[in-house]
Amino acid sequence: MQEHHDPEGNPAMSGTVSPSSRTSPRTVLISGASIAGPALAHWLHRYGFAVTVVERAPELRTGGYKVDIRGAAVEVAERMGILADIQRASTDMRTGAYVNDDGKRIATLPAAIFGARVGRDDEIMRGDLARILFERTRADVEYVFGDSITSLTERADEHEHGHGHGSDGTGGVEVTFERGAPRRFDLVVGADGVHSNVRRLAFGPEEQFVRHLGAYISAFSLPNDLGLDREELYHAVPGRLSCVYSSAGDPAAKGLLTFRSPRLAYDHRQPDRQLALLDAAFKGVGVRPSEGWTQIPRLLEAARAADDFYFDGLQLIEMDRWSRGRVVLLGDAAHCASPASGQGTGMALVGAYVLAGELAVAGRGPEEAFDRYEKEMRGYVAVNHALAEKFAKDMTADTRRQIRFRHLMMRILPYMPWKNLVAKKIAEEVQRGANAITLRHRSRPAGTLRPPGVLRPPEARRTLPDMSDHRAHQDSPDARPAGAPAQHADDADAQAFRELLHGLRVWDVALPSFDPATAPAEPLPLFRQWLREAAEAGVPEPHTMTLATADEAGNPSVRTLMLHDADERGWHFASHRGSRKGRELAVRPRAALGFYWPAVGRQVRVSGPVTVAGPEESAADLHHRSTGALAAALVGRQSEVLGSVEELARASEAAWERARSEPAAPVPSWTLYVLRPEEVEFFQGDAQRRHVRLNYRYENGRWRQDLLWP
Repeated sequence: MQEHHDPEGNPAMSGTVSPSSRTSPRTVLISGASIAGPALAHWLHRYGFAVTVVERAPELRTGGYKVDIRGAAVEVAERMGILADIQRASTDMRTGAYVNDDGKRIATLPAAIFGARVGRDDEIMRGDLARILFERTRADVEYVFGDSITSLTERADEHEHGHGHGSDGTGGVEVTFERGAPRRFDLVVGADGVHSNVRRLAFGPEEQFVRHLGAYISAFSLPNDLGLDREELYHAVPGRLSCVYSSAGDPAAKGLLTFRSPRLAYDHRQPDRQLALLDAAFKGVGVRPSEGWTQIPRLLEAARAADDFYFDGLQLIEMDRWSRGRVVLLGDAAHCASPASGQGTGMALVGAYVLAGELAVAGRGPEEAFDRYEKEMRGYVAVNHALAEKFAKDMTADTRRQIRFRHLMMRILPYMPWKNLVAKKIAEEVQRGANAITLRHRSRPAGTLRPPGVLRPPEARRTLPDMSDHRAHQDSPDARPAGAPAQHADDADAQAFRELLHGLRVWDVALPSFDPATAPAEPLPLFRQWLREAAEAGVPEPHTMTLATADEAGNPSVRTLMLHDADERGWHFASHRGSRKGRELAVRPRAALGFYWPAVGRQVRVSGPVTVAGPEESAADLHHRSTGALAAALVGRQSEVLGSVEELARASEAAWERARSEPAAPVPSWTLYVLRPEEVEFFQGDAQRRHVRLNYRYENGRWRQDLLWP
């Protein structure tokens, strides 16, 4: 059987069809060089297609506001090999705050809560992401800037290679341009945004697909006169919201102005009209301190001076079909969810991955691939459209009373014991949208993938060698050297296991921040605080811990058990003296404890000498616990060899009966241990891997604090 691999090198099902096949598209024209277009070009090139990207702008557009990469989009970015680039270019936002009319901060929260980001989610400037995608594809993809499509004419199969055909011999699309000469392609993709030119040419006027969400938004650059450092400031008046922020590595700031309005008449290519609408919406706001943020007039002036001014409605694109013949739409052109959703960029990356994967295995022409692409994406899009509708309403408040209430809730949230649960709830809806699709590993046609950076000449794209006979020979028993083992049946399971490990996420919740400058002089109060916060965040059994001990020869062992107390003497736990840990502590009375609370991304490590409490204190510890704990202690014989599960059942039944009838039953071997800390380390995880590690070490009668590199 011929073996195929996906672009990440994973085995896939056989029977896929190569782009050199007569019924699969070979040449693809993509309109739009923002995010969706170059992302699709990346995947199509890796699958062996010849790709051209045409862009109306004279050069790559590197402006725009910050965009989120969440959930499934993070996985796609990792499979593309650009996740590390995104992390390096992260906005690294630290806080978000609401300000009053004078600009005074009245409520501040971590930026991750504002952005509803968890785990590996990240945020990047749109222009930086566009640059990353362009640099990754420019050597392998033809880019044509400063031109635009003027007509699309699909040519039917004429059963001969000649004028009007795509390179697959089954027809093609004849394309004319504003400046360039006409060309023919097997497939045309509209990845040209909410005001898609390809959609207009292939499906009709934009108006029939747009649903206005009742608001408009503007974004632009401006001087960072407020001296912001990775911080965003918000100000609200009824029906309007303004924001200024700065991001890592950018000396300038960005401004955002949002206002509620029914649908307005204007041309999206006429900035003067858009600026007039913006002026009218914010007329009088901030002119005097009692009438709004005094920065608003400056923001309006900056919008007029900016060379990256953006203005558009918050609107959805809703279509019954995203394809017609050999023309298909991608990203905002197909299903814009508006900036209100915060998911547009992620949907573009995911859609590009899905569409390219389906085209790579299309056995009956592109229509079948388009159908599967839509089927896989529709549910994901629907969830995020619903998010956009909700958030578009929430972005602006109707009354000053609503604004004051919002400020009050934000101001008290950091001091509430349930603040982590609130943060988690805030993120839940967004995360549901970000993860509303299950990504499949896409199979690739045999022989189409080259190592990164190795360029294949254009003629090689058209005639790829068929390696199936060679591989079949290699896989045959006769081809194995004498004495070589046969392929084990569990190889697939091992590969699936590795894929599972690589796909598992960490810290898929909003993580709290930790400022070590606020830490107490001794570790015990901080430990108690962190354990309480872990419990409030919903961590199951936050008092469970790992205990590491070693035998006389220094061989380590580890197990999980429960913390019984933590006081000025140390950390308390208990067990039988005859258990393995009891025997090891008898010969080496030192140990280490580890606590891990994933919901808040925190760990605590404690190490030091261990002492044994007296019999009375040990008995009191046991009898303060549950009936089940007493029954387990009465069974005893911990770590000894067990003859059968039936033997355990009989002993347990007798122990339960005695524990119920004799709640003070003695267990002489039960021992309470106290670990006196010499070193305690507190670890606060960070989604950007900038973890905070605070180490306490007891030296010369006092605690010393040190920060450690992650």
